Amino acid sequence: MARTIWGMDFGDWALKVVRASYDIKSGSITVDLFDEIVYGDLPCGFEVGPQEKHRAGIIAFRSKYEIAPGDDLCVSVSGSEVFSRFINLPPVPESIDEIIRYEARQQIPFDIDDVVWDYQPVKEEQDLEIGEEIECGLFALKKERVEELMDLLEPWRKNLRVVQNAPLAVYNLLEYEGLVGEAAVVVDIGSATTDVLVLNPPRFWVRTLLLAGDDLTRALVEQFGISHEEAEKIKRRAGRSTHRDQILRVLQPVFDDLTNEIQRSLGYYKSIARDVRFERVLALGSALKMTGLSQMLAGALQYQVRGVQELRRIQLAGSLDSEGFKAFLPGSCAALGLVVQGAGQARVHINMVPEEVAMAGVMSEKKPWLLAAAIGLLAIAGVLVLGERLHAQDIAGAEEIVNWSGLDTARKIQQDYDAAANAANATLNKLDSMAKSDFRRDVLLQLLPVFAGVFSTDEVFVTALRVEWMEPGEITQDMPLIGGRMRGARRARAR
Repeated sequence: MARTIWGMDFGDWALKVVRASYDIKSGSITVDLFDEIVYGDLPCGFEVGPQEKHRAGIIAFRSKYEIAPGDDLCVSVSGSEVFSRFINLPPVPESIDEIIRYEARQQIPFDIDDVVWDYQPVKEEQDLEIGEEIECGLFALKKERVEELMDLLEPWRKNLRVVQNAPLAVYNLLEYEGLVGEAAVVVDIGSATTDVLVLNPPRFWVRTLLLAGDDLTRALVEQFGISHEEAEKIKRRAGRSTHRDQILRVLQPVFDDLTNEIQRSLGYYKSIARDVRFERVLALGSALKMTGLSQMLAGALQYQVRGVQELRRIQLAGSLDSEGFKAFLPGSCAALGLVVQGAGQARVHINMVPEEVAMAGVMSEKKPWLLAAAIGLLAIAGVLVLGERLHAQDIAGAEEIVNWSGLDTARKIQQDYDAAANAANATLNKLDSMAKSDFRRDVLLQLLPVFAGVFSTDEVFVTALRVEWMEPGEITQDMPLIGGRMRGARRARAR
């Protein structure tokens, strides 16, 4: 059985889309669709705000693709929109939920009721040493932004499974692909922001910088007085242009500011993790399409810089263009990481889907099972009703064939028997009260006919005889005298 998962990364330059199938039995993920819907190619252009870009991207997406009711949808938002902070908690794993709720109110710089938030311990509980503090990543997204996102995704509200921070989605892909087994720095240069992701397994740390590819483009627009689209083309062809040196001189100040911010972020992390050593930088992002940018980054940061050229575990459907996917890969790691999380294979499971939306999605996902259960209950109810009707018919049929006069006779016999039994019990009670004095053995033989005469039937037998001592004055008046006054101190009871 395979599940269909859509990964949708709302970038500032383009909407990145990936569709994959996840084989639950084998655990394999196969990409069968990828696309990059560039806002500059749409009527909105690059100059409008993010919300307008995203809406135009969704309209273009709906004109090309359809998300089926049973598909899962996972989306990411820019790291600049997500508040993130790493905190240390007391070493009490069993109380972490209660502690983190208190810390969230203290650490998140907004009213806790105005955000959707989630957290994740950096280390798994089984990896913690005794007494070790629990380091947690805390992430929050404003509900206002969530509502905007829900409005964009209204046609697929019931499909929505994951809302993730884009740099963490990138981490999930890299970890799943086995590309982050040692300390490394990931620099993902997008259009509006640059994500610096520090990986020090099992720890991770993220910071989003507000300097990126658009700042390089704006420098060209201001210097040469050209449109945004023309500046983008010049930037991408800078390494092959005859005016390469002139273009790079214009871009150099912006690039220096960017690399200084990256160095400052790494310096801060080293101050809190003094034993960490970095030897390489993994460069990602659509800005890397600018020729020579990786070399400039390596020279400025003094680290070995490389990119992601291929995937090791995620498979590509045979019908897809492998060369096109290779060009698509550097700027679309977040969309691919969303697919990994949707398949349940992610290292970081932060999810900022509102609780009510998540519950609606779960109920929608379980609807076939609920329907089957309802049908089963209806079937059982039908069987019970049918059984009751058949039982009623059997009773009605029995009433027709029963000989009611015979039943009346049986009831009369039962009543006569009960009356005879009551009379016998009364006689036995009288016999219990009869007392006997000291007598000879032949007196008992004389008493037997008297006893038998009390009953209305000849079927009377003496089965037991009990003799008790008593005083003569205790002999009851009902005792019949046989052969004169009885002087003994015994009472005979016949049964």
